Amino acid sequence: MKIGWLAGLCAVGALAVGGAAKAAPGPVIPLVGSPSGLSLGVFVPSGSDAKDKGGSTQFAANFQYGLPIIGSLGPLSHTVIGLGVETGSKGGAHSTVIPLTVSQLFGANNASPTAAGNAYYGVGAGLYFVNQSNISVATRIGAQAQAGYNFTSVLFADAKYQFVDHANGFVVSVGGRF
Repeated sequence: MKIGWLAGLCAVGALAVGGAAKAAPGPVIPLVGSPSGLSLGVFVPSGSDAKDKGGSTQFAANFQYGLPIIGSLGPLSHTVIGLGVETGSKGGAHSTVIPLTVSQLFGANNASPTAAGNAYYGVGAGLYFVNQSNISVATRIGAQAQAGYNFTSVLFADAKYQFVDHANGFVVSVGGRF
């Protein structure tokens, strides 16, 4: 059952990212926000809790919404709200983490964090809803550091490390903006 659900989610995500690659992301519109994005990848837990219950590599998906530019940070920085899922199972046990985060992304080389052919980096914090075998459901406060590269203004690769009780680890993904 979980495999079918996971395969369906991957297919929907692949269609969304594939469709996003055909259209350039929208401009930053006051009170609407900067380009949003969807990424798919893997969560590689570093702690034994998530690894023992969900496996050494787990499915990860993340939706990002760029908030409108407010204040003096200007176009070289974007504030992004993220909602994701990291899930896996191993030996009848399971681990699911749902991060709800706010991040500040900065473009390298005095460029926008969404500029084509450019790197970006950032930090964030938020709530992580953790559901693991023998833990039930717990809400944790966590933080993340991330870096990525924009192949085009639409296609990007992202890597982040999240610091969360029972769910520390790397998330590596590829995504598209729309």
